[in-house]
Amino acid sequence: MKRIKNTPPLKAIIADDSDDIHLIVKNFLSDLNIDSHSAYNGLEAIEKLKSSLFDILIIDYHMPQMNGDEVISHIRTKLQSPHKDIPILGISSSAVFNEISQFMNSGANAFLSKPFNLYSLKSKLEHILNHEIEIKKTKQTNKLKAHEDFQYINLSLIKENINNDDSLISEMIKVFISIVPETLSNFEKYINEENWQGLKNTAHKYYSQVSYMGIVSIKDDLKMIEIISAGEKDIKKVKDILPYIIKISNNAVQELKIIIEK
Repeated sequence: MKRIKNTPPLKAIIADDSDDIHLIVKNFLSDLNIDSHSAYNGLEAIEKLKSSLFDILIIDYHMPQMNGDEVISHIRTKLQSPHKDIPILGISSSAVFNEISQFMNSGANAFLSKPFNLYSLKSKLEHILNHEIEIKKTKQTNKLKAHEDFQYINLSLIKENINNDDSLISEMIKVFISIVPETLSNFEKYINEENWQGLKNTAHKYYSQVSYMGIVSIKDDLKMIEIISAGEKDIKKVKDILPYIIKISNNAVQELKIIIEK
């Protein structure tokens, strides 16, 4: 593997429907001196790729309009070179075998499970691009400190997930706080409607979001909702799980507010 300084910067597309993932991956790529462009659904990712040349595509599995594996298959089979030859990194918070295999069978070069940090992303990109990538700056890590015995969040885990970048952590916390009310409301709405796809997608997305926020106590419950929703049965069990998720989420938000208000 050869060492290279990314001059001019490499160009990446981030294809994901979550604002928080765009925020964190964009910052990670900036640390690696890689310019990033955002797409929030599969069709948008394809259009961006057709309109310009990029060095890497980072794409989530669960996407509106087209799933990640469908986007990759379209790129590999419908586009012309050099667009169809772009290196592709698939990402997902599920990390179940069928999703990984679907990513790889559709033409992805590698897979990375969410949540991931700067160093795991760097390692995957180096593998795909076949050269070393230098981290261009070091962040200060001493500003955000937990002076409380937090019960619902793990600040050390937040720092580890987000590379001890205090500014990015504060931004991520603000984004998370802003999405919690709508997310919890969507859970209740989809339960009442017995909208299994809505439940599955909401649980999948929220799992990644709470993971980055160090809210570990509801991860198994969110995974359970995703599994139940895939089977499209046992709405009562989902109803029984949700109050705990709501309680932990709201208490975690109060603790997160303490961090950013210090």
